[in-house]
Amino acid sequence: MKNLFVSYDIAKLLKDIQFDVSCIARYTKDSEQNIFYLSASELSFDLVSSKLLYGKLLNYNAGFYDEEGTISAPLYQQVIDWFRDKHNIEILICDEGENELGVEYSYYLNSLNNHKTIKTEICEDNYYEALDKAIKETIKLKQQ
Repeated sequence: MKNLFVSYDIAKLLKDIQFDVSCIARYTKDSEQNIFYLSASELSFDLVSSKLLYGKLLNYNAGFYDEEGTISAPLYQQVIDWFRDKHNIEILICDEGENELGVEYSYYLNSLNNHKTIKTEICEDNYYEALDKAIKETIKLKQQ
């Protein structure tokens, strides 16, 4: 599950820029640690229409959850979709081939308004580290 949901640190940054998508999971800050919870209710989706048939998705970044120190724990894909649909920024991660250290990945941040690349960077990490860097860089752009 580690590679399905963004980290607590990224989720916190997303909340700061008004990420408002309902999620199936949340992080709750305990005095010593961040605790990850999946929604207690069972969820059912129609695979053709993607409509929720049963259960509840919640925006843990809003309402009384603020007082509890609870924040939404979105899936990576929810974050990518949110930036694309709400902010017209496309996040792409590309395998650039191998070097002496292993596989290199690049991220590209593209503006869908003018179809130009906003930022690109080569990362000598793994796919998810490149994705984390891309999301953090996109958050920085939205904070400006």
